[in-house]
Amino acid sequence: MEIEHGKETPPPAIPSGTVAILRDGSAGVEVLMVRRPASERDTFSGLWVFPGGKVEKGDFVDDESELGLALQAAVRETQEEVALQLESHELVPLNRWEPKPVKALTKRFSAWVFLARATDAEVVVDGVEIHDHDWLAPADAIKRHSGGEIGLSPPTWHTLHELSQHQSVDLALSWASNREPEHYYSSFGEVDGHTIIVWHGDALSGGEDHERHRLWLIDGAWRYERSR
Repeated sequence: MEIEHGKETPPPAIPSGTVAILRDGSAGVEVLMVRRPASERDTFSGLWVFPGGKVEKGDFVDDESELGLALQAAVRETQEEVALQLESHELVPLNRWEPKPVKALTKRFSAWVFLARATDAEVVVDGVEIHDHDWLAPADAIKRHSGGEIGLSPPTWHTLHELSQHQSVDLALSWASNREPEHYYSSFGEVDGHTIIVWHGDALSGGEDHERHRLWLIDGAWRYERSR
């Protein structure tokens, strides 16, 4: 097994915030997903993501902690991208995602994911940063990704995996509100010829030999493995 280690003094990651906006559908929870346009300059080119983006100067308001800034960025970007006005106090922090610094990585984001309940307002994509949108059941989005229909980043895939465990918006928000957000500090490696992403608690990230907390990137059929 080889795992790529970070630098001793990493450059600061850029705070960002995204929102998984939830509604109750006929078969359970649905989440608003938006498609990024194809662009050589965009890390998320062509992927299906949640509304959001990086912190800008105008986001430096009352709470200048990283979490506070990411929250303001998530609210602002959601308004700009899909014309939905969220109330910041109603957003629930879910997880924080950050890749460990490596030489090949020139820019890193400290990306917070929030949950929010959908309102009755109409979704209107801006046609610039976002070119399409859909309300998808989390399990269906994962299935479409496995079939090669849509592209997902690992944090988006993992968030969908977690949301697929809940049958209603109330249950999902209650679960998220009664836990501490986890910090997914990602390392990339290879096992048996397959790329994996390793997180806290895994044997390859300082855990016990038998412990697993990783995502196997096997073609499109990704597999999440966590022993506890």
